Amino acid sequence: MPFALAHNGALYNDRLLRKTLKLPATNIETDSYVAVQLIEQMEALNFNSLRHMAEEVEGSFCFTVLDRKNNLYIVKGDNPFCLVHYPKKGLYLYASTERILGKALILLNLPGTPELVELSCGDILRIDSHGRQKRERFSVEQFLFSWASYFQPKMVSRTSDEDEAYLEELKTTASWCGYDGKWIDNCLAEGFSLDEIEEFLYCGEL
Repeated sequence: MPFALAHNGALYNDRLLRKTLKLPATNIETDSYVAVQLIEQMEALNFNSLRHMAEEVEGSFCFTVLDRKNNLYIVKGDNPFCLVHYPKKGLYLYASTERILGKALILLNLPGTPELVELSCGDILRIDSHGRQKRERFSVEQFLFSWASYFQPKMVSRTSDEDEAYLEELKTTASWCGYDGKWIDNCLAEGFSLDEIEEFLYCGEL
C-alpha cells in the first residue's frame, strides 16, 4: 500500500500513540510518521483510515496524501491551507497560505482565473486523477478542546509523558522558526505555558 504523505504542523502525542496503540517500533523521530503508521494500521488508504488517523493525532495539522492511483487526499485540521482550481486546465495548486500561493501564481502567470476551493477544519477532500472532488468529515472535538485550553488553560491536563513529548516537539518546531531550545526553557522559566509558547510560534504573539 504505497503512498506519499506530507504534514504541515506539529503533533505532540506521536510517542504516546505508539505506546498505547502498539504501533511498530521505529527509529524515525519525525512526529508526522505516526500518521503514516496509523494509516498502515488500518491496511487501507481511504476516507475511513484518514478519519481514524485525524481523530487520533493531537496537535496542529494539515495532511496531504497521494496514493498509487493519483488520488490526492487533503485532511484539513487547524493549520492554514489554500487550494485553487483551474477548471479549463484541470489543474490544482495549493500552498500553506493564500499569500504564498498568490505569489507563486503571479510567477507562473497561468492563463485563466483560478477558483478557490474552500476547506474547513474537519474536511477530508479527495481529488481523483480526473480532477473530481469528493468530501467527508472527521470529528473536530480535539480542536475544540485545544482552543478551550488556550482561553482557559486550567481546563487542560496532560500526563508527564505527554508534556515531555510536547516539549520536545515544541523545541523542534521552534528550531524551524529560528529559536533554540534555550529560548523555550527561558519562556517556561518566565511562567509561560507550553500552549502559550506554541501559540507564539504559530501566531507571533506571546
